[in-house]
Amino acid sequence: ASRIALMLKEVQQFMRYCGDVQVDDQMTLKSRLTATELAIIERIASGYPQPIGLEEISDGLWNGHVGLDVCIPALYTTVSRIRTKLDPYQTETHEILGENGSYRLSLS
Repeated sequence: ASRIALMLKEVQQFMRYCGDVQVDDQMTLKSRLTATELAIIERIASGYPQPIGLEEISDGLWNGHVGLDVCIPALYTTVSRIRTKLDPYQTETHEILGENGSYRLSLS
């Protein structure tokens, strides 16, 4: 939460949505994103408006303990899941863009 407070206001709003919980059934609340998904989107959002390279995202998650050949496919898959989960929020003004070996949060 303290890292999010340091982000720009428009990014904070997006990150609050990412960190929300949703009602899974009448008795259970479930986080919108898993801890790993939240860590990835938090890293991408922290660079706003600049792109964050896949290596930088990977190092932030696995501290260089996992080779890029393993983590890059995992990042692609995880970002795809994040996009699906955030689809109700993503519009033309809120997107996770992939460009030249990096990801960038677009808030226009």
